[in-house]
Amino acid sequence: MARKPRQHVPGGTYHVILRGNDSRPIFFRKEDRELFYHLIHRGKERYGHRVLAFCCMDTHVHLAVQVRTVSLSRIIHHLAGQYASRLHRDLGRKGHLFHNRFRAFYVDTESYFLELVRYIHLNPVRAGLVGDPGDFPWSGHRTILGLEHLPWVSTKELLAHFSPVRWRGRLLYEQFIREGIDKESPIDLSRLPPNEDREDLVISDTSPLPDTPTAPELDRILEIVCREFELPESRLRSRSQDSRRIRAHGWIGLLARDLGSATLNQVAARIGRDPSSVSRSVCRLEDRLPQSASTQRTRHRLLNNLGLRDNLKHR
Repeated sequence: MARKPRQHVPGGTYHVILRGNDSRPIFFRKEDRELFYHLIHRGKERYGHRVLAFCCMDTHVHLAVQVRTVSLSRIIHHLAGQYASRLHRDLGRKGHLFHNRFRAFYVDTESYFLELVRYIHLNPVRAGLVGDPGDFPWSGHRTILGLEHLPWVSTKELLAHFSPVRWRGRLLYEQFIREGIDKESPIDLSRLPPNEDREDLVISDTSPLPDTPTAPELDRILEIVCREFELPESRLRSRSQDSRRIRAHGWIGLLARDLGSATLNQVAARIGRDPSSVSRSVCRLEDRLPQSASTQRTRHRLLNNLGLRDNLKHR
């Protein structure tokens, strides 16, 4: 019998589990985990999703992934396929690396999401590998605390669940994680069936959802943002330090990325700017967004002019 297609909810967050075939290792060397990191980064640039938390154990991987317009199945199949192919080639291996289909659970509440982050980053502690999650080198915990840098981990979006101020968010996040070390996790995967067995959650990856708009074209975003800031599009490529132009860069990057229209690299190429410059403009805008009523009103106008409801969350 054919497998049911997985659900796809644009903007939805999922707990993804990739396990080795017959519970065998999927990582054999430090270089293997580094390869996996590289492929996650490439996939994020290609598909525009967010990785909010992760942990790479020897025999399995946990990921908290927030999707955009590209389905979770496409994202994970590409990651797992590329990794298995490269690993087999490098090590001269054959056969199945991963066990059957990946498992994925839809995260439908804030409390479940926070418990999931704690569950993922405490995985090596509960497995007895380390006493402190900061001592395990292959998870997102140290990156979220600012102790190391992985550009594909969406630390700002995660920390915003704890505080709009980043340093305070880190303190509250670390406190939350440590409070769970001596507690039993409410997440019991053995009692949760995978999505393909849950009739109420199974819909086609390609079926349109009610009230779920198609991502606008990048050119349309440029048009709407330039109209908002009364700028001709040609001014976007200017090298002047015009504050309106810099704000426009931030809005174009933020909207294109969050609506799944383009990556920041694609935005930078389109407006003739350096990707790091566009990224800085987006970061400044994200820092202002939860605290500035005028910035929130600008977002509301831009989304309305794009024909969308103001349903983007600052996460």
